[in-house]
Amino acid sequence: MRMILAIAASDMHRRGLVPDSSGKGSSKNPGRYHYEAAVQEFRQYLEEHGAIGKTQEGFAAGSDCEIIFCTMFLMVLYEWYYGHSVKHLQLHLQGVRCLLKARPKMFTTKGMTDAILSTGSIPNQGLSFMPAQLLLWILYMEISGHPRGLNGSLYDTLLDSGNPALHPDYLHQCARIWGRCLWGDEYPETQILDDMENHRALELLHHAFIMKNKIWQLALGKSPRSTEITPDSLYLEMITIRERYSDMFITAKLATSLSSRRVLYTIYFAVCAFETQILYHQRILYPTSRARNMIHRQAVANLLDILYKQYSGDPKLLQRIPYSLFLVMIETDDPIHRDWAAERLRELRNLDEGYSFINSLADDFVERQQMYPGEMVDLSDILLTRHDTCNSG
Repeated sequence: MRMILAIAASDMHRRGLVPDSSGKGSSKNPGRYHYEAAVQEFRQYLEEHGAIGKTQEGFAAGSDCEIIFCTMFLMVLYEWYYGHSVKHLQLHLQGVRCLLKARPKMFTTKGMTDAILSTGSIPNQGLSFMPAQLLLWILYMEISGHPRGLNGSLYDTLLDSGNPALHPDYLHQCARIWGRCLWGDEYPETQILDDMENHRALELLHHAFIMKNKIWQLALGKSPRSTEITPDSLYLEMITIRERYSDMFITAKLATSLSSRRVLYTIYFAVCAFETQILYHQRILYPTSRARNMIHRQAVANLLDILYKQYSGDPKLLQRIPYSLFLVMIETDDPIHRDWAAERLRELRNLDEGYSFINSLADDFVERQQMYPGEMVDLSDILLTRHDTCNSG
């Protein structure tokens, strides 16, 4: 409950719905007060109930593990949106990795499909699918936060566990049906149809996050898996995925207006995320190359088209895709589009630390362009230097 209050109060504070007090520190922000209290109470709870890996007492029950895991998720979420220190976010992510290693059976391959088809009902045994959705969101946040200085790899932890229930693709599969399994017969048919409509686009979005992680780990060169892939093989993998989901890209291209149906927004989001990875791949793994093929030019054009559509429908939709704005800004040859993307990016600067980071990244990029006119700016060098600086202390 403390974490729910912390997130809600922080959101109200950011929106200006809660006046600042004259105090210092956490007293200025009631959300911070609740967060610090939650961290202290959570630490006390862990100390009183024993070590995470305890098997006979303490956290033996699956429901206890779920409660702990959900609390960790809320703390990661708070630090992601309202925190001011990457190191604090890093600590919570380390806690998640430790819990997964200490309690490997918390996630199990449930065989839910066979059970439901055989009995016609949803089994009550075992953990719910909700932790799978939460773990997937944590994975996405960590992947997005790597350039900001996050160390370690939850993705590698999941694969190294040897537990098929922790494979990112399986987590995504479980996440798509957790609502139906949680609510059972009470889950509305309209929501089921909405889930089915959005399924394919969310698959594409999942692939975009995984590609982003692979690109970063290959550039960083510290993951054992980075030795198994090359920039060229990774590019071929991306093109294969792009062709497999060609219907999503065509739909995003041909749609002329925003619809009230959620599926179109999801398609736009997923296509933007994936096209951004095509530009990201080029900028990070071939940082000084000026070569731009047809796929790259299509990605820039498609991104601009979707960004303009989203902005005309609701400017707030651009808050979901700041990296798309940034990559379009540095890749387009049209100064009008470049200035438009830069202006949209500046409008997001003060929303949270993530947007502030991307804006400072854009500032560094432009500064280097002005210092070395006519030369390709090495985005990879900027990101890796920032990452190393963040982890040098």
